[in-house]
Amino acid sequence: MGSKKWEQSGDRYVLYFRPFYDDEKVAELFKDEDGDWCYSSPVTDSTEEFVSDGNRCLHDVKIEVEDAIYKHYEDERNYYQDILDRFSE
Repeated sequence: MGSKKWEQSGDRYVLYFRPFYDDEKVAELFKDEDGDWCYSSPVTDSTEEFVSDGNRCLHDVKIEVEDAIYKHYEDERNYYQDILDRFSE
């Protein structure tokens, strides 16, 4: 069963996900030079995605990042399901 966890690393927050056996870094949350919340992610291939202005609470911003990662995985699943369905026709 997969699990996810946030860990603080200096002034950044790192989201780890364990889909099977090892933790994988899926996102890193940070404030940019203007104080806005941004994230980077090897999963979504993004380096500085805007999430919210710096006034939102950390908990809500983390949930928004998790939702973005979830949507990415869901979109990938749907893409491959469509390919499988077409192959099976």
